[in-house]
Amino acid sequence: EETQVYKRSTLENKAATTIQAYFRGYQDFFSFVEMVLSANQIQSCIRRYLAKSLQKRIQQGERMILQNTASITIQSCFRGYQEFVRFVMRLFSVVQIQAVVRGYQARCFLQRPAHVEKRMIPQNSTRCYPQHLAHEKKRIVSQNAAAMAIQSCFRGYRDFSTCVIIQHFIIKIQSCVRGYQVRCHLKPFKKRKGF
Repeated sequence: EETQVYKRSTLENKAATTIQAYFRGYQDFFSFVEMVLSANQIQSCIRRYLAKSLQKRIQQGERMILQNTASITIQSCFRGYQEFVRFVMRLFSVVQIQAVVRGYQARCFLQRPAHVEKRMIPQNSTRCYPQHLAHEKKRIVSQNAAAMAIQSCFRGYRDFSTCVIIQHFIIKIQSCVRGYQVRCHLKPFKKRKGF
């Protein structure tokens, strides 16, 4: 009977030891799985935060590039417009000065024939030109001077309008080319953003 009790107690001890070993192994495995899951969650949170911060930096960089290109385009267009306005104002001033000088030259030219006639004809001379020939000559001279003044003013106006039209089309062509360049420059950024 004592041997049977000893065997029974040894069997119970072995069974208890085996059960305890399996239970401790299960506990260790469960704690290990919990630790792995917690580490994975922490790593995913950190990676998500890093990815968001990197994406924010990239978006800020792209936004800065877009703002810089837009500001450069606006500045170039505005400077072109300023130069065009200055050029037109200078050209208008030059045309006004030319018109004043030509008008003065025409008035001087119209006043010249009477003085020339008085100088050419002596005062004590009994010989004089017929009255209608003198009037005809004055009329022809005045008509020629007026025609020359009108032609010079019209040519100045025609050149001025041609220059303004050419400058307008040059600015339009420049704006189209700059817009095309900006669109080509912004294509990769739009593809990245998915627009």
